[in-house]
Amino acid sequence: MPVRFWLRSQAALYAVPLMLALAYYFLRSSLVDLGDNWFRATAIAGGVVVVTAPVGGALAAWEADRLRRGRVYSRPGARSMAVVVGWSLWPTVLACLVLQGAALALVWPAMADVPGLPEPRLALVTFAVTLGFVAVGFAVGRRIRPVLSVPLLLVGGWIALAYPAAMEPFWIRHLTGNLRTCCSTNQVPDARALIAPSLVALGAMAASGLVALRRRPGKLLVGAALMTVAAVLASAIGLVHGMGWQAAKPRTEGLRCAPERGVEICLWPEDEARREWAADRLVTAAHRLHAAGLPLPHRITEGPANGNESWNAIAAHNGTPVDVSTSIVSGLLPAPPPCARTQDYPGGAATPVIGAWLGLHAGLPESVLVQKSGQEGLHRARQVLKLSKSRQLAWFQQNKAAMRQCGRAPVTPGAMS
Repeated sequence: MPVRFWLRSQAALYAVPLMLALAYYFLRSSLVDLGDNWFRATAIAGGVVVVTAPVGGALAAWEADRLRRGRVYSRPGARSMAVVVGWSLWPTVLACLVLQGAALALVWPAMADVPGLPEPRLALVTFAVTLGFVAVGFAVGRRIRPVLSVPLLLVGGWIALAYPAAMEPFWIRHLTGNLRTCCSTNQVPDARALIAPSLVALGAMAASGLVALRRRPGKLLVGAALMTVAAVLASAIGLVHGMGWQAAKPRTEGLRCAPERGVEICLWPEDEARREWAADRLVTAAHRLHAAGLPLPHRITEGPANGNESWNAIAAHNGTPVDVSTSIVSGLLPAPPPCARTQDYPGGAATPVIGAWLGLHAGLPESVLVQKSGQEGLHRARQVLKLSKSRQLAWFQQNKAAMRQCGRAPVTPGAMS
């Protein structure tokens, strides 16, 4: 049969326009959240896996049934079953690959001024998960008619990829390969969140191959397939068990540092083009806070900081001067301790007041402070400003300590009078 006639019989050829429409529908709301690094952009584009994987599996099931109707499984053939299946599925795989490329093309214009290229590891995980669904779809299609297998794979596949993001424990989501929680500019992908879904996908392909590439698979092969799935799942769960909700970890390498008015400013390469603009605002905010009594930091960095000699800040490419100053204030607020999840944490009540007090000294507009801390938080911060400089600083240090532990009440401005 000529190739052009054979292609006309492939369901994947007719499914591509629908797949493109679905991909755009799922991705369009995320295009405003691409961030300023290619890790994030590639992960957002990889969200197309919720389309490529279920649809690819359904198309593979359709092809498996088409071969059954052609009695390929029951007749002796001149070619091996692996060759027959590969020839039947390559249009489906190619359609999924085209869709993944289209998703990257969709985010590319917004990343034109960002250094770097799409992250290949994230793209490979997305493709591996898709291949796993295609393999499972073919195996299911050999046993179940399309009237059941196609909707089962479409709906079940979408649930398996999308629903874990709303489930607890959080580590379950890292088995799916849906990496949309990666990564802000100060993060890099966590290798565990890349290896685990790849293992699951490879296990699915291996198990499906054991039962689908035989004309009449016996009980021994079915048992081997089940054992393969169990072993791979156990390994993948062992990798991601205990992980939080993000498929990322802190970024520690690649900072570029330069002095600015007595303070070292360290930015990620993605933000280097905005150094002059950002450094001036960061140092100005730091000197304002120093005038309030805080020690002037030796370094302001987008990387890890201790809040004393080094302060954390963000110079995002789409940020405003207010955003840059706000990031310094946010970086000086202690994170809640782990005990806050299970114990009484009165120190948390000091967060809006301290945030507003720092923001007032940093020169943030009142409208921003009301949005961040509320009218009550801003009012209390103004009460603190009526104290002497030394008492303001003592109030800040005591409340900062209360925010770092459970069971310690914050200090009110009246108590410092």
